[in-house]
Amino acid sequence: VGNDRKLYFYDEGGEHITSNGTDMTISSGADIALTATADINIPASVGLTFGADTQKIEVDGSSNLEIDSGANLTLDSAADIILDAAGGDFNFKIAGTEILRITDSSSDVIIRPVQTSKDIIFQQRSGTEVARIENDTYLSIAVGLRADAQDGATLGTASYQFSDLFLADGAVIAL
Repeated sequence: VGNDRKLYFYDEGGEHITSNGTDMTISSGADIALTATADINIPASVGLTFGADTQKIEVDGSSNLEIDSGANLTLDSAADIILDAAGGDFNFKIAGTEILRITDSSSDVIIRPVQTSKDIIFQQRSGTEVARIENDTYLSIAVGLRADAQDGATLGTASYQFSDLFLADGAVIAL
């Protein structure tokens, strides 16, 4: 096809292929349906972009799949969302700095902050702090600790006893 020409499909309608010598454009009046009996291959370091190139899916050349978004990234599913990491780690980062890691250790789940001297804080929806696991290994509870039912929980066991009990001046032990 010569310069400034289009390869039309279906009576010169909205479907055509054009090229400007650099980019090829496939145009359609509606959907473009891909039908294949095998994979559709995109070379490494060549991405699939959306809109004005601010959203991109690409393999970076070292077998890492990157999804870059110029805005929020939303995963929305009518069923479950399954995250499956065969390496055993889920790493949470902000601007490239890892802040939290969830790790598998013989099917035990380890949740830990990665930054030095940082806590894990639990809050209610309102932002009110409920509990904090502090960097110095203490568990701080904002208001109080209670059993899940009347006479429903113990504090310590015969094998795991607490050593000391510190109470504030004027504290009351009620039975």
